[in-house]
Amino acid sequence: TKLETLAGGFVGGGMKTVGNAVVQGAKPLFTKAAQTLYHATTPEAASSIAKEIAWARYYRNDRIPESLIHKLDRTIEWHIQLGKVLKIQTQKEFVWDLLICSIEYIVAENELELKNIFLFYFYQQLNNSVTIEGIDPQEKDLHFYTALDRTFLKSDSPYLRFHLMKVMYDELLRIPPSEFIVKRKEFEQALAFIDKQIALSPNRRIMNFVKNIRPVFLILQELIVSHIDKIDEYTADDSKMVTAIEDICSEKYQITKKRLTTQGVKSILYIFFTKVIFVFIAEYPIMVQMGEGIDYIALTINALLPPIIMALFVIFSRVPGEDNTRRIIDRIKTYVYGTGIQKVIFREKKIKTKGFFSGSLFWLFHLAAYAITFLGINTVLDSLAFPVTSKVIFFFFITAVCFFGFRVVQIAKEYTIKEREGVSGPVIDFFMMPLISVGKLISSGVSKINFLLFIFDYLIEAPFKVLFEVVEDWIDFIRKRKEDISH
Repeated sequence: TKLETLAGGFVGGGMKTVGNAVVQGAKPLFTKAAQTLYHATTPEAASSIAKEIAWARYYRNDRIPESLIHKLDRTIEWHIQLGKVLKIQTQKEFVWDLLICSIEYIVAENELELKNIFLFYFYQQLNNSVTIEGIDPQEKDLHFYTALDRTFLKSDSPYLRFHLMKVMYDELLRIPPSEFIVKRKEFEQALAFIDKQIALSPNRRIMNFVKNIRPVFLILQELIVSHIDKIDEYTADDSKMVTAIEDICSEKYQITKKRLTTQGVKSILYIFFTKVIFVFIAEYPIMVQMGEGIDYIALTINALLPPIIMALFVIFSRVPGEDNTRRIIDRIKTYVYGTGIQKVIFREKKIKTKGFFSGSLFWLFHLAAYAITFLGINTVLDSLAFPVTSKVIFFFFITAVCFFGFRVVQIAKEYTIKEREGVSGPVIDFFMMPLISVGKLISSGVSKINFLLFIFDYLIEAPFKVLFEVVEDWIDFIRKRKEDISH
């Protein structure tokens, strides 16, 4: 069966040791290391990055094997030499991304290889049932694979570059540095082609279709990993497979609920204390400096409303239930046994030059959403006699909180398969998207201002992060002592 085939590839690839390598979230370390080592030519380069990885506990052991250090050394040297051969800056950056991902791949090969196996399995299962009208079949295959990679593995541009390079031009990744000059033209063409594909705007309908399959991808992956020795039983007895999937879904929902609660409480407390501190170090002094007078109602609303809104985001977020589990089970059966996969047709929209009237109408509608949202809020603030300073700070925090709240809500949706969107969804989006969009701009803008970044990261955020870690460690300590006593 398809399930046995997948399991066979899983075992054959040595994937039983998955999870023994490196945890997710290691990319910042590898990025920093690659930045440091990209121009390094000393023999100690690989040893240095190995120490960084071991100290940060991204590897399963405190000591990294000598063989892995040698492999890191060869990989770093290979990419350094290739970067020297290429002339275009964007392609040098491409090689830099390859180096970052290659380092992670070496350290976490089992885990990453497992994800790639499942990604390719879903690609094979779904590709023939998906048609994109208006583009060449080969281009369609690449377009669909890239959509799966972006969605299932959450790959950004560096990872897409790495994955597509391995899938399409693996032979170039195997040539020795001595042939770089001879093969330079091939490298330049390959890197340019991949970047062109990544730069294409993903078809929105295809991305939504793929996003709705991701929960199935995650649960099936967990089923294979955690029950690798019971695949034959599940193949012979459908009810056992269903029970196993239900158990996995239930466990994932509980983990999601815990993550949502934990992240929500942290965010609420963080926003509250940040806002209170901001009132004393910025809002209050500015109001005094500008001679606006102290408006305690405005100060109170500005201090309390952002965490309250964050709390509402968390309260109204719901983890999936039994209906969602049933949909996941049905989808898994479809993909495992390869039967009942529905044909899906998408149309690649050609870029049309909009007329003046239609283009103006579109932008007017877009601007209307911003105008209605922000002018409506401003009217409410005027009725409360908010000073100008308090208004500015209010909009700053409310938009940022809406963006962060939106991100937190996505946690609850990780394992949710959507059937259809209700009527209220687009209406809420109409008013919320302006706030979320501006919040995203503010969030990315603050990260580029060193002074503000220092205030938020070191004077405000860092102490609370330390406090939360200490509290979590203390709770964990108490729980372990309780378990020891019960035994």
